[in-house]
Amino acid sequence: MRIKTNVTLKESFLHQHPKYPIIIKRWEESTKTEFAFQNITSYNLKVFRDHLLKHTSRNGAKTYIAKFCSVLNLHTE
Repeated sequence: MRIKTNVTLKESFLHQHPKYPIIIKRWEESTKTEFAFQNITSYNLKVFRDHLLKHTSRNGAKTYIAKFCSVLNLHTE
């Protein structure tokens, strides 16, 4: 399933995983940036991962990261 390129990361994520807005909240808490394509940097990904590992179980963090990556993979070519 390809997502239209003119949608935001937040819209795309909520379309794919409507029951997981907590992942968006965790991103914004940890990185202090909006959940948007332009804010996906190596540094922000590391901060996000570390935040998840600190505030959720290891399995929870793994699940959240997998859901996050699944949406990113929809937008790569």
